[in-house]
Formats: sequence, C-alpha cells, structure tokens
Amino acid sequence: MCRPRYSITAGGGVYSIAAVVDDFIDRVMHNPVLNANAAVDEAHHRVSAAGFKYYVTEMVCWVVAETSIKEAQATVEPISLCLALAGAACPIAFWVGDSAGAARHTRMLLEHSREHSLPLWSEVGARFQRALAIRTGSPDEKPGPDFSFRALSALTETAEALGQVGRIAEALPLVESGLDQSDGGWVTPELHRLKGELLLSQSGPAAATTAEDLFQQALDEARQQNALSWELRAAMSLARLRRDQGRAADAVACLRPVYDRFTEGFGTADLMAAKQHLSELNHERQPIY
Repeated sequence: MCRPRYSITAGGGVYSIAAVVDDFIDRVMHNPVLNANAAVDEAHHRVSAAGFKYYVTEMVCWVVAETSIKEAQATVEPISLCLALAGAACPIAFWVGDSAGAARHTRMLLEHSREHSLPLWSEVGARFQRALAIRTGSPDEKPGPDFSFRALSALTETAEALGQVGRIAEALPLVESGLDQSDGGWVTPELHRLKGELLLSQSGPAAATTAEDLFQQALDEARQQNALSWELRAAMSLARLRRDQGRAADAVACLRPVYDRFTEGFGTADLMAAKQHLSELNHERQPIY
C-alpha cells in the first residue's frame, strides 16, 4: 500500500492535525532546553499555549490544502483525497468566502466518496452540500440523526447558513451540539459567536444582552488562542451590535485594532466585510488599507 506523502492526509485532516499540534505544543512549552533561551521563554509568557496551537494548526492547513488535493489524486488510496478535501480544502474555501471553491471541493468529495463506497466521508460531503444549498435557496436534506462522525466545520457552516435565511429553530440546536462536541476546542469561539447572532435575531427582550455576552466571550476565547480570524469575526459581530445600539465610537474601538493587525488576506470575505463596516462607521470617503 502506498503511504500518503503529505501532511494533511498523514495527519488525518484538520481535527487530527489539531490533536497532534496540541500534544506537540504541550511538549514544547515545557521543554527545559528551549525555555533556557530567554527569547523563547518570553514568547511563551506573551502567547498562551492555546494561541500557539491554533496558529500552528492554521498554518499547516493553509499551506497544504491545495497541494494535498493534487497529491491525493495521484495516490492509490481512495481515502486520501477524502481527507484532503474534508479536512482542509472544503472548510478553508468556506472560511475565506470562496463559494465556487467550496462548491467544487464539496462536489469532488461527494463524487469520490460515493465512487469508493466511503459512507462517512460521503456524509461529511453531504453536510457541506447542505450548507451550500441553504445559502443558495436550493432544497436541502437534513443529515441522519445517528451521524456522529466529527464534522464541526460542516456543522458550523450549516448553522450559519440556516441563520442567514431565518431558520433559527434549526440552527440553534446545531450550534449547541457543536459546543458539546468542541468541548472548548479551537472552533468554540466561532460557535459562541454564532449562538449570539442567532439569539440576537430572535429579538427577545434579553437578546441583546445575551448576545453581547456571547460575542465578548467569543472575543476573549479567540484572543486566548491567538486566533486572529475568529477574533475578527467576533469583533465584527460585537461592533454591529454596538452600532445598532447607537455606540458607533465603541464599535470602531472594538473592530479597528483587530483589523489593523492583519497583514494579508484582504481579498477574503471577512476582511472585505470588516473594511466596509469600518468605512460605514467612520463615514470615511478614503479607502482603508
């Protein structure tokens, strides 16, 4: 049997990579030889272990996603391509707002998993496909209730899509299920942010207060992880709420420092939305760089 040669498959996708990184960073943070270096020791005190874990996991997935697909297609192991698609290519395409890429990778995952009779991977693909269908207004089917395979990225995307079309009663149980499964892991800040958005859309008397608490919780968790992308999303949600409350200055103070920490990726959906939001808040006529 041919052994996969690339990190995303060898690691088992984003969740298994995160588990390996988790163990690795725990060892590094307590390595006496490394910590004897004053610069390393200082860095460990400035950035939490959770932050290092998120950053390393994110870098690995970003670097190998597209390469993994190409190399997986050249292997003789059917599961390799499923790992590359479900563990990196599909979720990353959703995260950066690449709808065409998300659709293409999801279609590849479904076709490949069905061709090779891999029902678990086919179900993961079906969840990504459902998220796409909801966003476009196409008919969607709920996954089977006994499906317990880890697919938090697909679950999160589906919950967000349901919320965007007003299907709050379906979205909230998904988010709660995701929070139970994530158990404080890397995706927890995004799930708390989503929960806040869903509750806020219900317009109950305590919705704004509860949502603000959840947005702040998501922001704090993202900062603890040094998860800048999750931090940006949480900051945008909190800034929108404060704007709606007539607190424009507070909204800018929340969002602008997070936006300014980015040095690349300005063509992704989240950063373009943040730029537009800041322009609206500041009534700026000049572009924000």
